Amino acid sequence: MVCGAKTLEDGHIVTMVPKLIQNDLSWMKDIPELANVEHRFICEIPACISSPCLNEGTCKETVIGFECICPENFYGATCSCPVLHTVNVGTTRQYTFPGLAVVPGMTSFDFEVSANNDAHIGLSRSNEEDVGYMYEIAIGGWENTGGAIRRLREVYEWDETYQNHPATLALTGKPSYDHYRISFADGHIILYRYGNDIPLMEYIDPDPQQVNYVGIWTGFGSDGYWKFPSLCV
Repeated sequence: MVCGAKTLEDGHIVTMVPKLIQNDLSWMKDIPELANVEHRFICEIPACISSPCLNEGTCKETVIGFECICPENFYGATCSCPVLHTVNVGTTRQYTFPGLAVVPGMTSFDFEVSANNDAHIGLSRSNEEDVGYMYEIAIGGWENTGGAIRRLREVYEWDETYQNHPATLALTGKPSYDHYRISFADGHIILYRYGNDIPLMEYIDPDPQQVNYVGIWTGFGSDGYWKFPSLCV
């Protein structure tokens, strides 16, 4: 389909682009005998003309709107979400709380992490390490051979469930990202591979704690890079 040009109110002339009609019967493609039905298009002003991509993202037209190609340090539909970096803190167990807030009613979120070992997520009721009221999910610990879900009782004393499963809890390593989902309803903490409903680890707290913020740290020789699509607003 070839589209013509249009003069905007500010005098600029733009070349129109074909877009799939929103109420098109696109679901037909999943039915073999209807797969070759021709779609209907309409000429519209390019979606990229409004510069929707932030942080130097590149806008690419698609038949249903636009796609942002983000620079290395950002992600999200409009490149608005920064990739978080945690340094190697060695054995000091120093959490960073970058303002990742759990909204009321949320009981799970997904995240991606790129690290060689020892990536830790903290679930806290406050925007800081909260001794006695915080959960920790450790992935790629013990020299990248296992992981743990545990409740912080006192300073560095833990009530923990340790599961040593090298095949499922070892991190792939930088620069690759591993994608997970954490569920935490009513003190039942479960770690999954994203898109898989089989738990990697789980822990049930008989005294469930409120989860309002998420903290992160990496150590024991590795730094890390993090993405939190569910929590980036």
